[in-house]
Amino acid sequence: MKLPLVIAITSIVQDDEQLVGKENVLLGKLSQSGFPVVPGFVVTKTAYKQFLNENNLPVKIKHLVGTIDVTHADSVKKTRGIIKKFIMQGIMDEAFVSELFSHYAKLEGLVKGARVIVFSPVAKPVITQGEANLILAIKEIWASYASSYPLEKHDLPVITVQHAFPPDLQGEITTDNLLITMQNGEAYTVEKTTLLMHNKTARQQTLSDETLLELAKLALQVKLITYFPQKISWIYSGEKFFITHTRETAADDIVHISSLPQFPVTATKLFTILSQSTQTKEKALLPVDGAILDGLTVEHTDTKKRAEKIMLLASPFSPRPVIYAVASSEPQAIAAELAALSYARNVLQQKHLWVLLPSVKNIADFLALEKLMQHAKLYRSASFQVLIAVDTPEVAFSLEDFLKFLIGGVVLNVPTLTKLFSGTDGASEGKGILWLIERTIQIANAHAIPIFAIGAQGTFLEKSVFLGINGIITHDAIRTKHMISEIERKLFA
Repeated sequence: MKLPLVIAITSIVQDDEQLVGKENVLLGKLSQSGFPVVPGFVVTKTAYKQFLNENNLPVKIKHLVGTIDVTHADSVKKTRGIIKKFIMQGIMDEAFVSELFSHYAKLEGLVKGARVIVFSPVAKPVITQGEANLILAIKEIWASYASSYPLEKHDLPVITVQHAFPPDLQGEITTDNLLITMQNGEAYTVEKTTLLMHNKTARQQTLSDETLLELAKLALQVKLITYFPQKISWIYSGEKFFITHTRETAADDIVHISSLPQFPVTATKLFTILSQSTQTKEKALLPVDGAILDGLTVEHTDTKKRAEKIMLLASPFSPRPVIYAVASSEPQAIAAELAALSYARNVLQQKHLWVLLPSVKNIADFLALEKLMQHAKLYRSASFQVLIAVDTPEVAFSLEDFLKFLIGGVVLNVPTLTKLFSGTDGASEGKGILWLIERTIQIANAHAIPIFAIGAQGTFLEKSVFLGINGIITHDAIRTKHMISEIERKLFA
């Protein structure tokens, strides 16, 4: 039986999950149940695999990857560039193109020359218009995926294409506790039994209570046909609500209504810090986007037992990422930690685990760690990111050289950097360290690499948020959440 290459959202059924992903199956179910889902279609994993095979790209890509010299960043960059070129120059099957244009034409039937939003879990969403631009957008997502994860055997790219309604407002709502958040910073909760509305921010209310209650009732109706709690993304256009997509949320991912007054909504992500003595389940209930876990070096020497301990600490945060911070400095000890991390991810299925590599002095140190990761069978993928620590001025000044490799994120260690500056030149503790933080954030942002700061307080915290840092790592989540909220309020006022 020939597998479909393109499926309309209204036609997706449960059996299509391997082709379109769980979130699109939910969209299909909602659409068929009469919910106002934004019209669109899905380019399946099969389409990507067929495109590669028809252009003989698996063989070419495998050969290219085999020629990479991991000791030279230019070799990695060059290979990625060639893979992207192969994808962009590849020929799409005529039958696939015809099917694709047929689905796009149905969207054009709604609005002539319809603008569509093209998005995938492996790439940033793009708004485009016209058949040629649609093909270009799809190829760019495929090229981004193939060049980043050339030998990836799981999580093949699924591309969702939806009509791009011009939204008056957009945001999210959870079905479990009816928490409504908006892109403009507004946040509300609705009591399920009384349907009373509570404004959780000091911002002026944009939509009326009656309109927000309409959204809350929509979420409650969604809950009736979905077994697990959902986080629904919505847009408000032409005085109507539309569902763009929805995803399941773990119980620990839900913020309880009784706690909401303590937890303002912020654009800057917040990560908490875990250790072997942490009450993880309690911390998982905090308003955080993930956690960083101090490496396990002494208590458990057996790989399996150490991995089970990692799972015990990390699992309550799933699907939120937990960054495992390697604590060892000696190669043999580092290898043991990476082996346990690999066991936790690949055997115990803790796929939300990332890694923060130990401190490095130069590119040679980094490449040595790369080899240890390969030996541990830890390979970069859409679900596994490799982060580096910026904890010395040398690494900060050389950051652009490190970013030539496949770095998934940067952790800026503010206390360590401040101490180093203070120890060598007390006068540089103020302006010098602030300049270094600013430069590091700007470089990471310029390369579209997520950057987090650990130990940022006072002026450092305010400076980091103003510069657009992606996240803050802290022991005191509630207090820091309030501080970030106040800084953002000033920023967006």
